[in-house]
Amino acid sequence: MAEDESRNRRRRRGSHAPTNWWAEVRKLWNRTGTSHKRFVLAVLVIAAVFRIWAMGGAVTEDEAIGYVNYVSNGYGDVFASPPTAGHHIFHAFFARLSCQLFGVHVWSLRLPALMAGMLLLPLLYLFTRMVFNRHIAVIALCLAAVSGPMVELSALAYGFTLGWSCMLAALLAARHFVKNESSIAAFWMAAFSALAVWAAPSMAYAVGMAYLWTLMMLVASYKSTIRRRSMAWAISLIATMVFITLLYLPVIMRHGLDPLLHPPSSEDRSWAAFVNVQQDRAFDLWAYFTATAPAMLAALSAIAVGYAAYTSAKYRFLLFSLILAVVPFVLLQRSVNPPQDWAFVLPVLHIGNAIGIFLFLKVVRDKLWPALSKQNRTLIAGTAVLALFGTFSALGKPEAFQRFPEANNVAEWLVAHAATGDRVAVADPWYAPVAFQLACAHAPSGLLDGGLPETGHDCFVLVGAGHGQTPGTVMESEDMAPGTRFEPLAQWQRLELFRCTQ
Repeated sequence: MAEDESRNRRRRRGSHAPTNWWAEVRKLWNRTGTSHKRFVLAVLVIAAVFRIWAMGGAVTEDEAIGYVNYVSNGYGDVFASPPTAGHHIFHAFFARLSCQLFGVHVWSLRLPALMAGMLLLPLLYLFTRMVFNRHIAVIALCLAAVSGPMVELSALAYGFTLGWSCMLAALLAARHFVKNESSIAAFWMAAFSALAVWAAPSMAYAVGMAYLWTLMMLVASYKSTIRRRSMAWAISLIATMVFITLLYLPVIMRHGLDPLLHPPSSEDRSWAAFVNVQQDRAFDLWAYFTATAPAMLAALSAIAVGYAAYTSAKYRFLLFSLILAVVPFVLLQRSVNPPQDWAFVLPVLHIGNAIGIFLFLKVVRDKLWPALSKQNRTLIAGTAVLALFGTFSALGKPEAFQRFPEANNVAEWLVAHAATGDRVAVADPWYAPVAFQLACAHAPSGLLDGGLPETGHDCFVLVGAGHGQTPGTVMESEDMAPGTRFEPLAQWQRLELFRCTQ
């Protein structure tokens, strides 16, 4: 039985068996050749370059809302405000800390997501290597390093990358728990799972995947001790729920459970509406994942994942646990989240792609190129992945998030021309991006306070004609008396600036 073989392996290893994570990592480090280490380091450097380059993009509305409504208001609002599309609590905490340390900038707001986006790469490598092998781990690392959505979300001020990092840490803890029946690993699995949900509520699906995968691995590997191990697994799952409750306790105390269980949404949650839109939402998800990759690469990727599930029981368990954690709850909620909420599946898919590529190259060696060693196969596959997906995917520009570059132009103009006491009327969706860029530019205070300015001061109106706005409707939305004359002052691609005169 698998349990007897595992016991015999531990007996043969004796005192040399790793007793904790760090011992396992040190063992892997000592067993890794210099050329392998250098290649992994080069991949991480390439990943950092892509992500830092992507940070130069204009701010999105949700990023700006996150800063204006939560990050700028203090830690109390950060911890006690319900999570929204622009407010991921764990990320908002680090974002406020970053802005306090480095000042208010687009890059400082995004810095925590960037650091988490880089941290998840070695975590993905370690998990894949410990569960599969180092060659598959390197290929998976190369795929994640230049994955378009992963690069984009690592360069935006959201909590997704923090959630992914916590998910992979939880999976590493789960793997250690399965192998060693460690209560400490079970604790850390619960702790990291709770932090993942705190980083982004949609990570609850990932937590379900991690626990189902752990249970499947336990059932497949052990027989005589399965009852005891399952009990420890259940205790860890209960601990996760307790930790999540504690992390969201400030929100619950201020707003109750309803904002967490039923987030505000204008979406129709009826079964008829779900049936009508679920196919479109599934297509949106597929389009987001493959928008920056040629159709042929996307098709080959899907084939590789299917072949990996067919050949590897460990990966099959991971894929099945993902499906079981997602499908029932989507049906119960009668709602499919936006594509970025599902991006946590990308590391799982990249592992499957890596397994498929590795096995394909094994066939190439057996049939066509007997001298092709594992090390050379890994180098060839990793380099090809970096070149192909780096060109088509990481350098592409997914359009899941609308950008507002004109908000920076507005802020620069107002800093140069507006004075304290002036007022600016601006309506959504431009309000938050303009307010954020004004904070970055240290503009005169009170420009967006609302109301008409005092005598002797100017009233400016920002109009987004593409959103159906006119100077009069913008002023009405800001509870200002409509002006009688509007003098055009400046124009950008999607915005016009007027001075209002009564």
